[in-house]
Amino acid sequence: MAVALAESTLDDFLTTLSLGKETSGRFEQFEWSAKAEPLSELGMGSDGGIEKDRDTLALVTVAVAWDSDAGMREVTLQTVGGAEEQPSDM
Repeated sequence: MAVALAESTLDDFLTTLSLGKETSGRFEQFEWSAKAEPLSELGMGSDGGIEKDRDTLALVTVAVAWDSDAGMREVTLQTVGGAEEQPSDM
């Protein structure tokens, strides 16, 4: 169920992706978070033929955590997506 929640959150997050976007929430026993970090600020994208687009590319990370009998568990998904410039109100 955690993987399905992470995949769904990732899909939703990517539909309105902007640089610097962050959100989090809770669903049943799961806590989730999602964020989009500019590749250019992470030192990524300078090689591999994407130099011209790296200012609008974001590393998107979605994490889903929950407590289990064995302790806290977490699943994390990452992808790179095209993003709008960072909103001015952030």
